[in-house]
Amino acid sequence: MKVEMASAQLLREEGNKHFKSGDIDSAISCYTQALDLGDLKETDKAIIYKNRAACHLKKDKFSAAVQDATASLEIVPDDPKALYRRCQAYEKLNKAEEAYKDAAALMKSDPKNTAVQPILKRLNPIIQEKVKEQSSTSSKVAQMFNFTFDPNCEKEKRLNAANNLVVLAKEEAGAKFISEQNGVAKLKQLLEERDPDIIQASLRTLACLSQGSKERSKQILEQIELKRIGFLIAEKNNRVSTSATFLLEKLLVALTDLELYRAKVQHYKDERKQGNPCIWPKFEMTEEQQSLTDHVFTMLSKMIENAKVSASGRDNVIELIIKYITRETGLHWTRKFLDTEGLDGLLAVASAIKQHETCTLPISDSTKMHSSVCMSKIYDDLRSDKERDLFKEKCSNFFKELFSDDLYESKVEAIKAVSTLLQ
Repeated sequence: MKVEMASAQLLREEGNKHFKSGDIDSAISCYTQALDLGDLKETDKAIIYKNRAACHLKKDKFSAAVQDATASLEIVPDDPKALYRRCQAYEKLNKAEEAYKDAAALMKSDPKNTAVQPILKRLNPIIQEKVKEQSSTSSKVAQMFNFTFDPNCEKEKRLNAANNLVVLAKEEAGAKFISEQNGVAKLKQLLEERDPDIIQASLRTLACLSQGSKERSKQILEQIELKRIGFLIAEKNNRVSTSATFLLEKLLVALTDLELYRAKVQHYKDERKQGNPCIWPKFEMTEEQQSLTDHVFTMLSKMIENAKVSASGRDNVIELIIKYITRETGLHWTRKFLDTEGLDGLLAVASAIKQHETCTLPISDSTKMHSSVCMSKIYDDLRSDKERDLFKEKCSNFFKELFSDDLYESKVEAIKAVSTLLQ
């Protein structure tokens, strides 16, 4: 422990020297190694994070600077240097509101700070303009609400209003106003309608509300519920199914902090390219996040071979699994497919013959390809011979069962599944 602490301190000091001499890459490397040692005091971590944030600013890596400054502020709130560096990064990222909040917080904690005053002077007119825009946006949203949620309004006008809500929800001011005006509950009502165009507009608006907001995503999941989203994914209407799948994807990303993990993975790869020693980031989830991903996995894996799921819905489910199954940049579902009936479901879909009268699963011309890609993803993500043997055993048992059947159709299905695996 003492050796590690001493090493971390030496690395930090070495990093400071490199920073002062202008060798920013070496400074980042030293700070990263110090953080990777672990068992550091929280106050030491905060200092190293804000020092590395300063390096990222020098390299014009503003998102990374925000990330490190935020990590520092989570340990030592209102730290003047961390606030100033995050404020600078936000301004460069054109996030004026966030930059202004940090600048104001800095002035409150350090009233004599002169470095931040020019930033406040630059940001003040921008913020004033944004206040005017928000007022205008609120007025537009209110008008769209009146048309969208009025069942007596003519369809064309109502649909135009619903699609305009989608556009407004893409802006933070619009998304915030929609949420504050009980918009999620009202959009939920639209999902009960029979018009697929109205349902699609509602789903697209909900997806925009979820984008980048954990708070709104929780609100959506609580009110719309996962089961309802699953039913909409299973719909025969391709546009409704695709929009519902997109909503689920946005909810998963927002509520699991997956983008943050992917950024850490990318940082690891960048460091390795430069020859810097670093540790592969660990994907950690809270109990609540783990519960959510488990429920989503269970729902999706059951939908793979559910005869009530439409062909487009099945394709959307498998595509979503492909995106989020791996350990490297996904939600670590690979092992779950081996431990449950997930792989069997994919094999059942791969063996289905669309033209055959015994086929009970609605499938498209693309389903076989999707199944092939998904199984390939699973196999490539296996990390041990034990896992690979289990994969092969499950496939072997599936084929044995079909080939042992006296029905000619079963043998054809087995051959179809084999050909899918060989793609």
